[in-house]
Amino acid sequence: YSFAGLAAGFYSVREVQQAGFIQTTPNIDVNLIPGGLEIVNFGNFEEPDLGGIIGEKFEDIDGDGIRDFGEPGIEGFIIYVDLDQDGVRDAGEPFAETGDTGGYFIPNLEPATYQVREEQQAGFISTTPDVQVVTVGPGEIVDNIDFGNREEEVQVPEGRIIGVKFNDLNANGIQDFGEPGLQDVRIYLDLNENSVFDLGDQGALTSSTGGYSFPNLFPGEYTVREIVPAGFTATTPEFDIVNVATGETVVAASFGNTAGVGVGGTIGGFVFGDLDLDGVLDDDEFGLVGFELYLDLNANGVLDVGIEPVASSDNAGLYFFDDLVAGNYIVRQVEETGFIRTSSDIAITLTAGDTIFDANFGNASIDFLTGAGGAGIGIQDNVTFSTSTIGVVDNFSLAISQTSFIASFEVTLDTLELGVGLSADSLDTLITGNNTFVFQETTGDVLAVLIGVPIDITQLEII
Repeated sequence: YSFAGLAAGFYSVREVQQAGFIQTTPNIDVNLIPGGLEIVNFGNFEEPDLGGIIGEKFEDIDGDGIRDFGEPGIEGFIIYVDLDQDGVRDAGEPFAETGDTGGYFIPNLEPATYQVREEQQAGFISTTPDVQVVTVGPGEIVDNIDFGNREEEVQVPEGRIIGVKFNDLNANGIQDFGEPGLQDVRIYLDLNENSVFDLGDQGALTSSTGGYSFPNLFPGEYTVREIVPAGFTATTPEFDIVNVATGETVVAASFGNTAGVGVGGTIGGFVFGDLDLDGVLDDDEFGLVGFELYLDLNANGVLDVGIEPVASSDNAGLYFFDDLVAGNYIVRQVEETGFIRTSSDIAITLTAGDTIFDANFGNASIDFLTGAGGAGIGIQDNVTFSTSTIGVVDNFSLAISQTSFIASFEVTLDTLELGVGLSADSLDTLITGNNTFVFQETTGDVLAVLIGVPIDITQLEII
């Protein structure tokens, strides 16, 4: 191209850009002298079909991952294309910063599939996926690639536990009128539940009135314990489990101590093989070894391992819990595989220094009940129900007489021979309360098994 016949002077030389091309040289300003010649070249290259990604960063107030009406944009967040897919914005990776309305635009992307991410900022939580996979076609602008955040809720610890440490002068486990508080006794929150005051546990010393307080607690469950001072013995449980709700003040159990030693009580008894299934320890009945007993301190019917005291029966069936403070206790037995318990859980009120040694637990071996190994009730050839009116069990075998412990009998209907006056159809009339009869065949013989709750049935004879 050329411009001829120009007068001397200053000229700006420009090109008119055409679609599909990008200018690669700068625009030129020329000072043309009289008779002068200036050469001005313009370079262009053909523009590829580049695309882009558009979206918004918004405050997701309701946390549903969708931008609802009224939810504002968030300024100043970085959105970037993670070319190497390593989850970090590296040098050279395309990015854009969100504007005052939360919008962003990442241009000049060649046709490809990309991972688009945001750089998260402190105080916010993502409510949309951390990475969004976007495919950009030739010349395509992909929009609505939005990222939602909500402000992170900062939980303020506002709960509190308070309580009292007192001198239990009469060692009855209760702070009676006139019993003073104990000062400078360590009370602590056993945060790792190891029953030891150690690093990380929160502690407090009691005041002159015996009071203590743990403020600024987050909602949750806490185990409050005391360290019994030298020269004193605990007269109340040495810990209390407390649940604190948001902003709640909870009064924990008071901790009582009495001066001196020897006020601890004892609970014990025997775990025995109950041959006659009456739940009572008889002279001819023997101890069972290795059965676990526990004190159900929170009365939830479950052994809370590491919190509740546990004892095992020795070779004679003996077990005991000693150094117990005065109070109410429930003694329970952990059910043992292969045995049916014949006695119930035992509730005990223990006074200071008292010894209770009759908390016995009877158990019957299922092998004994079913006759496995040739012992016990065993398999009978015939079982007949008499035509007596409904009453208690009269005889089940030579080993069981006048017992009301039998809960059900398992017999095979198709081999059952009913006594005079009874038929299979009338068998249901023998069922009382919630008890049922179940029938089962064992190699052609009749098998009778005890289940374990009292029932009333017609007189039963075994021949």
